Amino acid sequence: MKATMMERGNGFADPGDYAPGDDGQLYRILSIGSGRIETGAPGEGNRIEGCEVELADWADCAEEDEASVLLVLS
Repeated sequence: MKATMMERGNGFADPGDYAPGDDGQLYRILSIGSGRIETGAPGEGNRIEGCEVELADWADCAEEDEASVLLVLS
């Protein structure tokens, strides 16, 4: 499944990391897409489009190990 990774102040996640989706589910990041960082309007977080993710179980990842990004599903 494809997603856009939205930065939330602490950089981007890496493949293999877990991050929450905009649907409230947890996902494991499989690949980072193009890796090209896109910028938006002032005050808007940076993003990387075209990331490949898979649905994961919350039990797979401790809360403190979640990446501080938001995955916006396509």
